[in-house]
Amino acid sequence: MDPESLTNNLKVIGLNSGADLVGFVPAQKLEKGSPKGHRPSNHLPGAKSVIVLACGRWLNEDRECYYQWGPNFVLSFIKLKDELIISRKRVVGALEKVENLLKKEGFKTAIEYCGWTGVLSFKMAAYLAGLGVFGKGNFLIHPKHGPLNVLGCIVTDAPLKYGTPLNLDLCGECVECIKACKY
Repeated sequence: MDPESLTNNLKVIGLNSGADLVGFVPAQKLEKGSPKGHRPSNHLPGAKSVIVLACGRWLNEDRECYYQWGPNFVLSFIKLKDELIISRKRVVGALEKVENLLKKEGFKTAIEYCGWTGVLSFKMAAYLAGLGVFGKGNFLIHPKHGPLNVLGCIVTDAPLKYGTPLNLDLCGECVECIKACKY
């Protein structure tokens, strides 16, 4: 299958499996500037592409998540709000279906579920794939889906067609996220 057809098929499978957005970024873009141990090639030698799947969340929802710093300074959830649990399950299911197609086509894969290990910068991958922009509170924000709080990535040796970063200012003069932040 050629890179464009494979990319289109992966996107359709990801969206039909529960992800709100699916994007693609060359692994090389995440290699540059990433510290040792946090590069796509640390997950999969010979990595060519990173596929990012995302679920947005409702804007203006109450936040019932509590965070703590875990071992190795990884930020972890103590309590997940039901909506985040559902979004996380959707992303995991979509990741597995996308991975199945890649394996069926003979490509190697490595899944990084929901970014909690801190190995890859999911937000940077999503930004480079064109899935959102960084807001003033350093959230990744999509114009339709709002803050993209649930992201998952697949590192693969498949050559794909890649997105480009969005060039938008979604915040304008707004600073509500900064004023409301508990952290």
